[in-house]
Amino acid sequence: MILSRDLTEKDILQDLILSEKQLSHSYNNSIMDINCPVLRDTFINCQINIQWSQYLLKDAIDRRNWEKVNLVSQIEKEILVNKYLSPNTMDVY
Repeated sequence: MILSRDLTEKDILQDLILSEKQLSHSYNNSIMDINCPVLRDTFINCQINIQWSQYLLKDAIDRRNWEKVNLVSQIEKEILVNKYLSPNTMDVY
């Protein structure tokens, strides 16, 4: 398998976490439809493992500050609210 040399560690981790989320959704949907208790338990264990992997990936991303969230101040929030609630913005539509 050939990987692009342009992929960074950040790109790979973000792709992995998105892949794990898709897999988690698939297992979650399947668990609801399985009638066999043994198979359901197996899928539940897989789901638990995927959730643990997601936690580890998210932790790796957080430790690198790649998804650092900038909190908005109260003043900035009020400016935005006023901007989008002012009567002049209705003219755009």
